[in-house]
Amino acid sequence: MVESKSTTKCKETVVDSERSARILERLQSFKKINRFCNIDIQNSSFSANALLLAVCYDYFEESILGKPEDIMKKMKECYEKVSPAAIEVLDNYFNTNKLDIDEDKIDEILTTSFVLNLTDIFDECLIFLEKNIRSDNCIRNMKLGKKYLDENLHKKALLYIVEHFSEIRHQEDFLKLEQEEIYELLKHSDLNVYSEKVVFESLKMWILYNKTNRIQHIKKLFNLIKLPLLPTQYLFDAVSPLVYLDPECNQLLNEALRWQILSKRKSDLRPYWTIPRKSTQVILAAGDWELNQSKMLDIYDPVTNIWTHYMDLNLNKQRFGSALIDNKLLTFGGDVGKEPLNTVHLTDLKTKSTILLSSLNHARSCPVAVELDNYIYAIGGIDLSTGKALSVVEKWDPNTQKWNNIAPLQTPRFGTSAVAINGNIFVMGGSSDGKTFSSVEIYDPATNTWEVGIPMVEKRKWISAVAVNEFIYVFGGDDTGGPRLKTAEKFDTKLKKWTNIENLIYAGDGIGNCVLSDKVICVGGYESAIFNHVQEYDTKKNTWKYLAPTLANRAHVRLLTIARDLLAI
Repeated sequence: MVESKSTTKCKETVVDSERSARILERLQSFKKINRFCNIDIQNSSFSANALLLAVCYDYFEESILGKPEDIMKKMKECYEKVSPAAIEVLDNYFNTNKLDIDEDKIDEILTTSFVLNLTDIFDECLIFLEKNIRSDNCIRNMKLGKKYLDENLHKKALLYIVEHFSEIRHQEDFLKLEQEEIYELLKHSDLNVYSEKVVFESLKMWILYNKTNRIQHIKKLFNLIKLPLLPTQYLFDAVSPLVYLDPECNQLLNEALRWQILSKRKSDLRPYWTIPRKSTQVILAAGDWELNQSKMLDIYDPVTNIWTHYMDLNLNKQRFGSALIDNKLLTFGGDVGKEPLNTVHLTDLKTKSTILLSSLNHARSCPVAVELDNYIYAIGGIDLSTGKALSVVEKWDPNTQKWNNIAPLQTPRFGTSAVAINGNIFVMGGSSDGKTFSSVEIYDPATNTWEVGIPMVEKRKWISAVAVNEFIYVFGGDDTGGPRLKTAEKFDTKLKKWTNIENLIYAGDGIGNCVLSDKVICVGGYESAIFNHVQEYDTKKNTWKYLAPTLANRAHVRLLTIARDLLAI
């Protein structure tokens, strides 16, 4: 018997990957010779096949079962709404699978794809605009982002304008901005200008471009100018002539002038009004634990995120206190080889020259400097020759250019930090006789007295502290014999309460810090070795990020913010 063999039938699926392209080419060839085109609009070069239109455009799908004349009527209605040039671009896309986005036609293509509900083409156009933002189209792109509710396009174009504001403000498109658009720009804290004068002059140009219709908006927009930060003479000469007829604007102007004259009212104003825009400021890094680095005066530019060396200070000392007075650098105290000094120097940051001033009454290392009501206070410190902490406090009077002793601290301290807030001085932490403190002392200049404040959550010495709005922030430090601290905390002056905040990225003591807008910049420090890390704390988001490192490792460096137009840069 012959055994039968089972057979399996073969099966294969063949895919023609080029067939779709050939079909598109064939359709395009038919269109070129007007073959099978049953829709033709008079007085236009447009012709199409009704079935193809319905396949390609959802807008025409419901009309496919109707008569050709109905589809033609629908097409004519569409043709009246949108650009013929854009229709040709879209029609070419459906016949060739190629979308030619021409920037000169982008508005028309966007409108047409929006009307016809062509989301894929619409999205491609928005992506194209996002990738091609320039100074000559950023305002248009910002407007298109707002018009079509595309948050990404609107935000990217807005940030481009903010970054290149000094250039773009001279364009006619800027002068044609709507009131809500100019408001959105001027309120931006990251507006890239070298001086607040630029912001005022830009607003003035915008108003005068169409004064009759825009003068009504002056009060709302005038609120956005940081008037207290403008020079007093400039307020009289440049600002007053524009607003003298508006009583509410005049009131704001007078309030700014009073703030400049009566420094005790500084805490009464809205924080927005008195916090400089980030781009108008640079950071000075002065002093250090080490002698060589103490001479280095470096500058950090927050716009470019770059550190540069500005000058070498004509000083031969370290661990000194420093502050800005009349935009000049005042340095006092310090030591050489642990020998405490009482010398005081004033450095003109434009001419880079230094003069000697009246000495401190008490020689010391590591005095804490704080400015309040135009006076400079030198608080506490240490006599490194004996290791003793000091309780002495002196006040520099810029009128007499002399130091005056005032009420001493209740507890001698070194490695402390101090801030001025709400008309008082808060001194926090520090160390004495081998003990580290969490305690706080508060100085009232009106009564020349110190009182005990609410202690911090942790004991800290060699800490850094700043005041932002109604809060005091302290960072890092160390406890006696313990590791360097990574923790940070803030004090709410209204609720009278300390709370922990997000930890530093790097633990350390002797960290220098200052405030830029609502950010705290923390520089250098010591943790097993001196380092050059720079960390930025966002007080609104409670988050940290890295910035460019310093040119050299720094510890116990003093950071001071100054208007960039006051330096020789």
